[in-house]
Amino acid sequence: EPTKTTGDQDKDTDEEGDGGGPSVGLLVGIGAVLLLGIAAVVQARRRR
Repeated sequence: EPTKTTGDQDKDTDEEGDGGGPSVGLLVGIGAVLLLGIAAVVQARRRR
């Protein structure tokens, strides 16, 4: 049972992220949005 408890605690820390910062999923989502935005701007400039 102690093993399961430590496993649950590890999952909680992983969800919160290191140092209580934003979750990795949130950072990945923001990164994807930025990449798509930059790609759109680059294409718009190339068309002009």
